[in-house]
Amino acid sequence: MAILFWIMRLRGDGNTAEQTPDALFQNWQEWMQQNGQTFAGRHVVEIGSGRYARFGLRLLKAGARWVTLVDFYALPLEHAEQRELLRADCSNLGLDWDQVRARLHIVRDDVLRLSAGQLGEPADLVFSTAVLEHVRDPRAILGQCWAWLRPGGSACIWWTCATTISSSATPLRC
Repeated sequence: MAILFWIMRLRGDGNTAEQTPDALFQNWQEWMQQNGQTFAGRHVVEIGSGRYARFGLRLLKAGARWVTLVDFYALPLEHAEQRELLRADCSNLGLDWDQVRARLHIVRDDVLRLSAGQLGEPADLVFSTAVLEHVRDPRAILGQCWAWLRPGGSACIWWTCATTISSSATPLRC
């Protein structure tokens, strides 16, 4: 797997949240506002967050109470590369590193094996960007998202469809 990340680094590709977290966050925030949603005061779970937790910092800056990032390849917060990148982002965003560490949880595991209890508490909002088109069983992932939600919670899934070259964000309410 290290070879894959080395190739990605050479080519410059990777998760959008890793490369341009501000642009991705602005897209999500606009969509959320258009649909009467907010990150403020909520436990937000992102599926497919990538190696770095940069997007999670933007969620905290927007007022999320607790952020859980789920990705099989995510780096722990204390990994040197992750810590250096996030500390710089915290400085730019006006966030306190110690407070971020207390409110940002990284789960390195298969989405389908996680229970709601492993997230710390039920989620108010579960979302993902361009993940479902890369998994074998998108319905199982959606079912897992649903199981993690507290009553009244929402799941917002943004996927791309290669056959029609389009994308969509879909809100689901529990």
